[in-house]
Amino acid sequence: MEHIGLMPSDTGRPGGKRTGQKMGHYIIDGGLFYKAFQMLDPDELEELRLKYLPVASLTANRKRDKGTEARENLENETGKKGKSGKRTKYRCRCGNNIWGKSGLFIRCLDCDEDYEEVENS
Repeated sequence: MEHIGLMPSDTGRPGGKRTGQKMGHYIIDGGLFYKAFQMLDPDELEELRLKYLPVASLTANRKRDKGTEARENLENETGKKGKSGKRTKYRCRCGNNIWGKSGLFIRCLDCDEDYEEVENS
């Protein structure tokens, strides 16, 4: 980070510790990042502005909605309710297996496909 002109800081400001559990950073005056930023046209800056919602609210809503949908789909397809407290086997297209609670949405990093619940054998 320092090489490109961003200084790690536990406070996000000059004078903060360079290491820690919760970190931020600030732009080093005259550093590469500062110089690159100064070269941008003001119209380009507006295009680069990030428009976002807090990550926590996005992931919380997504998990709740998908989890509810998964339980409803499981009940509709199999006639069974999710087994609370019991492990469910999941398998992806490439054959990897994992176990977890019923109704999870899990994606395989090897084949980039979703894991599917399978009957425990």
